Amino acid sequence: MGRISDMCRSVGRFFSSVGELSRWSIRAVLQEDFVNHIPREPREKPLRVLGNGPSLKGALDRMKDSAYDYFMVNDAPLSPSFFDIRPRYLALADEFYFMPEAHEMADACSRIDWDLTLFIPYQYRKTAAELYGKNPHVLVCPWHNNSLEEAFSFRRMAFRLFRRGLSCPVAQNIMIAAIYCGINSGYQEIQLFGTEHSWLQDLVINDKNEVCLIDRHYYDEGKPRIIPWTKVDDVTIWRLPDLLHTLAKAFESYHQLQAYADWLGDVHIYNYTPGSMIDAFPRKSL
Repeated sequence: MGRISDMCRSVGRFFSSVGELSRWSIRAVLQEDFVNHIPREPREKPLRVLGNGPSLKGALDRMKDSAYDYFMVNDAPLSPSFFDIRPRYLALADEFYFMPEAHEMADACSRIDWDLTLFIPYQYRKTAAELYGKNPHVLVCPWHNNSLEEAFSFRRMAFRLFRRGLSCPVAQNIMIAAIYCGINSGYQEIQLFGTEHSWLQDLVINDKNEVCLIDRHYYDEGKPRIIPWTKVDDVTIWRLPDLLHTLAKAFESYHQLQAYADWLGDVHIYNYTPGSMIDAFPRKSL
């Protein structure tokens, strides 16, 4: 009976993979340009990818070492430390960064006076060019976030698409996108900081049965806020089962990134974040 169940699951995974590849193909034909926009070059320095978790605050004084390249994400340009570190890369992904109302982020990026590559999802390339591309120091670089979620019955095919910049793991959060862009930029060693991902520990259900988050960042001043956990529209509050499903996707994507690095054979990802919930990468400490 067990063998029959295993066989049924394998058949189910196979057909799920076929369906996922079909959906990927349709999205690619209708929405993508089949061009890898991420410049891949030999990189002599390791890449430090800095999340916005609170542990980064204690490591900021070590993030100005010229022996490394730096990659920051999301609201980092709104912090003075961004202009101290002067990262080589920045990634933005959420829709609100590409709305006309994103004046604060656009103003911050207009003050960048060193060469920086801004990675953005392909579908936002036009609005990103208008908001951020006017600064000659900022190179807007789109990446294809046409993900393959269930196609790992065809793992080698999926990794070849990753390598060509035509697909990626599900970028459920910005760190997944940053690591993927770092790998495809040619870095052989990627170090992660400020990636606690302690969402399960920071989950709160309030008296209204609303899913809330203790919102912690390295640039916070004062006590962290407890805020309703909303979707991308910044209005709709997550239902707990739906939220847990998306979190599971995020942690699975990290495992896919590690498998992709193993497939490439010359890429190593290390997590330097104390207490991180990510279980996909080897851990190190400064």
